[in-house]
Amino acid sequence: HPAVAKAVVLVREDPPGDKRLVAYVVPDESAAPLPAEALDETLAAHVRAGLPEYMVPSAFVALDALPLTRNGKLDRRALPAPRPAAASLAHPRTPEEKVLADLFAELLEQEAVGVHDDFFRLGGHSFLATRLVRRIRSDLGVEISVRSVFEAPTVAGLARALGSDTSRDPLDPLLPLRPRGERPPLFCIHPGSGTSWSFSGLLAHLDPEQPVYGLQARGLTEPDRMPDSITEMADDYVARIRTVQPAGPYALLGWSFGGLVAHAVAVRLQEQGEEVRTLGIMDTFPPDLEAEAPSWDDHEIIAPLLASGFSFDMGELAADRDAVLARYAAYLEEENSRLAALGEQGLVKSMNAYVHNNRLMGTFRPGVFGGDLLFFTATRPTPGVEYPEEVRARLVPEAWRPYVKGVIANHDVDSTHGGMLSEAEAVAVIGRALADAL
Repeated sequence: HPAVAKAVVLVREDPPGDKRLVAYVVPDESAAPLPAEALDETLAAHVRAGLPEYMVPSAFVALDALPLTRNGKLDRRALPAPRPAAASLAHPRTPEEKVLADLFAELLEQEAVGVHDDFFRLGGHSFLATRLVRRIRSDLGVEISVRSVFEAPTVAGLARALGSDTSRDPLDPLLPLRPRGERPPLFCIHPGSGTSWSFSGLLAHLDPEQPVYGLQARGLTEPDRMPDSITEMADDYVARIRTVQPAGPYALLGWSFGGLVAHAVAVRLQEQGEEVRTLGIMDTFPPDLEAEAPSWDDHEIIAPLLASGFSFDMGELAADRDAVLARYAAYLEEENSRLAALGEQGLVKSMNAYVHNNRLMGTFRPGVFGGDLLFFTATRPTPGVEYPEEVRARLVPEAWRPYVKGVIANHDVDSTHGGMLSEAEAVAVIGRALADAL
């Protein structure tokens, strides 16, 4: 490259066992300087023009001079380790991109990876690419070659190779998380927010032949068609489920608010003569039907959902909710939060769905499910949330006994209620138990 006077490329192991090619370059002072913020991109493109992808260094480090020993040879021990590449954090737009971004981050030991970040620029190599291919096969049930990773080394590129459609609305009522597979599908019902993307983490722990679909609140795409009761919502979801799987046996999983809906869907399917072989409920308990429903205003329901680092005024939230949520969307983007993938409009729709679903809980009148219940209890309390003793006594799996005829099998999960599908160890516990049940 005309701007490089000297260069050396070698294999580093930072940490041990993780080998990667790193280039050290001394700029040519007589040439136009290389922009520091585009050093990797510029030199990688130059090298890629003449070499295959696996020979392109994963990082380029600019030095004033190459360090030498007393004998005038290269002092390899004095070469600094490259800084971790910064992820652009363009957020996933489809379930496939979400799964791939999580896989990239896990294998590359990054906190987060954007959909346009290059696997090899972030420290990937052929061995990790092979592991990535195996994980794609197991998590998404799709056959893909290592060559595909070299040809399309970004989340977005690989997602396109898998047939991911970024034009599809990620808030559609029926969300295919893994539409392929020979087994009967697992249908996952959203929490109060109305979105089902969080269930994608379970894919890594389920059989590759296990299709998984998410059901999402209709109010996310059709605000004027929000149901008036959980019974009405259950009927709608049964109809959606039957478009994918016309007859049983069915498998259902619900988290938080979705646990109530999953139970209602299971009861409705049994009333229609269908078999529900698996009903999973995650840390959700039937409400006290004799207790008076709390009369909270909308802003009082939303306020606890906003991150503690976000500054807002309760009066403003009550007077102009959408304006506060617009600022909150910008805050999430600055913090590189995964919720930022919703965008401003998606966030507003999700919060509106949460308020509506919160009020629907008072309409839940459970029937009796004739099968077994697979229950997951979050064992860690939610920080800042305390219940009176009489309420805590009701928050146990056996609270479902009047509404479940079969066995109630409980699995304790070392997690808070809100972390059940975001904490890796919790997801693994839930996923393994589900895999056994399915």
